[in-house]
Amino acid sequence: MAERNELLSQRVQQLERDIREAFWVDDEARIERDYYELLLRENGIDPWRIPGAEEEPS
Repeated sequence: MAERNELLSQRVQQLERDIREAFWVDDEARIERDYYELLLRENGIDPWRIPGAEEEPS
């Protein structure tokens, strides 16, 4: 029984590490996207405008 509990404990710990890593990767991607979006906007480029679409009059 103790062996089974130890194996289960190891699996849970690995799952927790995998989940933390998955969220970290997602956070890193979001940070990078936000950085480039800001950089484009600071240079007068709308990053979400459809290429080739006409500009809307202001």
